[in-house]
Amino acid sequence: MAEMKLREFRDSQWCREADRPETSRRVSKQFPAWRKRVKNLGLLAKAEQLWAYFSGGQATGGDKLLVLGALLYLISPFDLLPDPIPVIGW
Repeated sequence: MAEMKLREFRDSQWCREADRPETSRRVSKQFPAWRKRVKNLGLLAKAEQLWAYFSGGQATGGDKLLVLGALLYLISPFDLLPDPIPVIGW
């Protein structure tokens, strides 16, 4: 599986979506339900750390955009780039 570089993630659909004003509200609303569904405790712990950093007030604007994009990627019920698409879907 290919890893996405930070620069690629910053330019991804997830970060473009995270830059929209309503996305923060959407993630705030969906995160608790996602937390109840996730079975991977390691992933859950990391997502909760991201959420605490995002909502705690210490994150800069650029950090918030990246964190919100990552959270959006995790909780999204759909995959913008399905895994069967070679390389970029991963």
